[in-house]
Amino acid sequence: MRAGVIIVCFVTLLCILEQGGNSMAEPQTNGQFEIYMIADRLIDVLPYNYEDPAWRKLLETPPYGTVILADKDIETYNWEDQEIILSSSASERLGGLKLIEKSFVAYLGKRPLFGGSFIEPGSARAINYPVIYIDKSRSQVVFQLRPIHWMFESYRQLDTKMKRRIELPDVRRHFRTLGKLK
Repeated sequence: MRAGVIIVCFVTLLCILEQGGNSMAEPQTNGQFEIYMIADRLIDVLPYNYEDPAWRKLLETPPYGTVILADKDIETYNWEDQEIILSSSASERLGGLKLIEKSFVAYLGKRPLFGGSFIEPGSARAINYPVIYIDKSRSQVVFQLRPIHWMFESYRQLDTKMKRRIELPDVRRHFRTLGKLK
């Protein structure tokens, strides 16, 4: 019952934002990989099940936000571990932002790929949708993409079907073409 009420509230919120003219501006550059941070804190209203229709609605018409990461900010994309190693300048710029519990949508050109939330690996949230962990322990910031929040196994041990949420052939091809795929 509670989950149904939350979903209805979330879809209502999206409709209000869409009618209020707060829909997202076009991605900055056609053909670029971008991570778009949604301005509103949605982690508490997003359905924990990624198969919920509210996710499709969010991807089709995300509320207002900002592109925080694009091709120029990425030094390397480590495909096997789904890690985006940021450039030094992007590490400096994004290292100080409070991204934890903010939601995002990843794009390739104008096409939404997947959405999720930035979260700490040790979070107790039972999230069954894509997340990004932020690793600041290295010399450069690393965005660790995960198809779900699951800290008990390494990325490589996760179910192949689950990995398909974020391991998209077009993204791999894009970063191989840029010479940034590891």
